[in-house]
Amino acid sequence: MNQLRSLDFLVDSGSFAEKLMEVLSISPPGLKKDLIGSLPEIIGDKCHSTVVSVLEKMLLEDSNVIVPVLDSFTALNLDEQLLEQDLVKMRTSDLTRVPSSG
Repeated sequence: MNQLRSLDFLVDSGSFAEKLMEVLSISPPGLKKDLIGSLPEIIGDKCHSTVVSVLEKMLLEDSNVIVPVLDSFTALNLDEQLLEQDLVKMRTSDLTRVPSSG
């Protein structure tokens, strides 16, 4: 994970983001949470909208990633419209799916 965070420059950040999203989809739960939490540091600003759409799908499929996904959303650079869409989705989501803190 640290090696990914320390990358200064990517030639094709879009392809890198797509591959990272593929890895994320097949990762075990512990690694998935760590990777989701590190995405804002790893992925360049140009790819944040792609990452958000993948994370939104994950929210619908796996309630165990709600906390790391929301943490990532706060650190990603989202445009105004995308941010508003995410806020609406969060307000209308089923809060019974949120894991308890204990």
